[in-house]
Amino acid sequence: VPVPVQGFYAGWMHRAYLAWDRQPSTQSWIQRHFLLRHTGYRHIVWRLLRRLRSDIPVLMVISGGLPANARLLYGAREFVHGLKPSRWPYHRLVAQRKLISIVMEPVNGIRPAEVGLLPAPTHERIKNLLLELGVARESLNELMARFEKIFRQAVPARERLLRVFVSRLVRKEKPMIILAVSHGVQEPHVTLHRPEGLFVDKKGELQLLRAGVTKPVTSLSQLAADLAAQFESQ
Repeated sequence: VPVPVQGFYAGWMHRAYLAWDRQPSTQSWIQRHFLLRHTGYRHIVWRLLRRLRSDIPVLMVISGGLPANARLLYGAREFVHGLKPSRWPYHRLVAQRKLISIVMEPVNGIRPAEVGLLPAPTHERIKNLLLELGVARESLNELMARFEKIFRQAVPARERLLRVFVSRLVRKEKPMIILAVSHGVQEPHVTLHRPEGLFVDKKGELQLLRAGVTKPVTSLSQLAADLAAQFESQ
């Protein structure tokens, strides 16, 4: 569609929904400062938290709409965000873009971001990028195994987002209910999973209510992975 129509659509969606612009650097001045104002990373989390604090239910497309978006705009970005080299050779955002560019490039007809697999040439380029970032050579195999696991997922484990919810809501005595809704091509097409509750008990310990059973949360990383698996299941 023409650019003016794109701008109008984006601006209208911004007012009708809690829109999140995942790539603000690609937008024009009028989109960033007018049509898509306050939809970037600096504002969206606070807007989201305000609604949850007001007991407004939020429906969130966890995967970013498409598996490729999940792998590129969440999986690859979060992987780089979690790296801890002794010194970054350049800005972390540049490193994220480099990794995204690598896994976007087709290899022998295979589009890694669409299928969630890393062909051998792509695998090698990622290892070289990690070395370029200053990652220790002895850590390469472990990091690559971690990234391959993340990259296979069509729905990312939004661990960092979950940690924000826990620290800003649940630990401040605002319980959360999470209901996973997954979509499939076969009937019944839409699956509603069992609701899960997160809350703190009288001792201030984080608890998970699942299928009528309460148990302490010992790992937010594992909880995020479990939730992502629910969203992926048909």
